[in-house]
Amino acid sequence: MRAERPRHNDTYNGRPEEIWTRLADRLCADITAGRMLPGERLPSPRKLAASEGVAVWVGERAYQVLRERGLIRSVPRRGWIVAAG
Repeated sequence: MRAERPRHNDTYNGRPEEIWTRLADRLCADITAGRMLPGERLPSPRKLAASEGVAVWVGERAYQVLRERGLIRSVPRRGWIVAAG
């Protein structure tokens, strides 16, 4: 019998969530709690994905969600950084 693989769209806190939303929510909590400071450089989406064990596009989508929330921004030749609050 094969072990069941985790599904990336499982229910989270009682509602369906996408894996990139969960990742973005966790990073958002780190930023709002002050564990990540304005101007601090974030890992590349590729490094983020590798550390989380997900596909690169998941890291890219999580950063897109955070950018839409105004929490991070992309700076040419520097990558993604925490936006000034």
